[in-house]
Amino acid sequence: MKISYYSNSKAQNPKLSEKQQEEILDLVTNLISSSNDILKLLVDDSTTSEIKQNETAIEIIFEEYKIFTSDELGTDKVKKLFFPLSGDFIGNEKDPVITIFLGDESYFSGPYRNDNGLETLIRIKTLVEQEIH
Repeated sequence: MKISYYSNSKAQNPKLSEKQQEEILDLVTNLISSSNDILKLLVDDSTTSEIKQNETAIEIIFEEYKIFTSDELGTDKVKKLFFPLSGDFIGNEKDPVITIFLGDESYFSGPYRNDNGLETLIRIKTLVEQEIH
């Protein structure tokens, strides 16, 4: 699993231990399984590129396809995930909504929304940021 952290158009690739990667995978699985809505949004390469250039985000690319299941939205086979950490696709403490972009070679339209995922996403962000030097 390769993780990239984007901030102000700069990409960093933290070196995470196997234990940290397992924890992140568990947290991601939790976020997806508890996602409860699909954002009606046409996604193309410019969508995530713009976020990478202007906001903060985490992208996870898997070596092999992973299957994730949302209790409300069904099952998806994905090769990569993208989590905006700032901007229009993330809430705040009063509205803890997050957006999860899922994809294979490119990201799928209709990213997932999790109405209460902010705390878990902040934990992922903390794990990644502590390994950026």
